[in-house]
Amino acid sequence: MLIFFVLLGGIIFGDFNNLSFADLANWDGRHFLDISISGYSEKSKYAFFPLYPILLGFFPFNNASFFYAGILINLLALLGSIYILLLLLKNFNINPVKAVIYLLIF
Repeated sequence: MLIFFVLLGGIIFGDFNNLSFADLANWDGRHFLDISISGYSEKSKYAFFPLYPILLGFFPFNNASFFYAGILINLLALLGSIYILLLLLKNFNINPVKAVIYLLIF
């Protein structure tokens, strides 16, 4: 579904011919990648918390692979949040499958 929206954005905002998987790293994601590569070199980057760039720094890759390390960190964080959600739902009368589906849709 995310790839669909990337393609739709390429159609609407142009540059449809140069779309790639790296187009998912836009807006704040681009800032986090820049912080991971070159640090807090500009004052405008001080608004971003340092945990994500620190986690990216644990991966011994070259600069181009920071993007793939970020995807891996995001997937691990998603799995962790699903696990915590399931632990929380044990105490409530809520269908855990529906809750996980709603989380994934969100």
